[in-house]
Amino acid sequence: MYRNNVDTSGGVTQFSEIELPFEFRDNNDEDPFVDIKSTNNRQEFDIEAFAGEHAVCRGQICRYVQEWAARQHRQFAFSIYIGDPWVRFILWDCRSAGAIVSEKFNYREDSFLLVEFLWRFVHLDDEDTGAFIAERSHAN
Repeated sequence: MYRNNVDTSGGVTQFSEIELPFEFRDNNDEDPFVDIKSTNNRQEFDIEAFAGEHAVCRGQICRYVQEWAARQHRQFAFSIYIGDPWVRFILWDCRSAGAIVSEKFNYREDSFLLVEFLWRFVHLDDEDTGAFIAERSHAN
């Protein structure tokens, strides 16, 4: 997702201009993450799915975020994974090189979370979307 004034007619991803990246997959067979079940011990649970295409998808998402972070100064960043019909939100902490991943939800059955997130995101200012805002000195 880009700001209105960005020319995307060339069809090339412009990492220096992206506001909110999406990763679309036509099904959920490549979901790079696994949800924690109530029976799992949260201390020992690994949210990453390691088999085949799951790991490839996660690696691709991480490479995109790495490219994005190399071109924009951010404290944190959001991205969205959509593997039809499931959605996950990802919050990337650029300072710790970690991420927080939401549980997946079915947007076809309940689109409210996705629509609400997008509505709120487009109403945030730059600082609240993670863009680095240099501290300004104030004259007395």
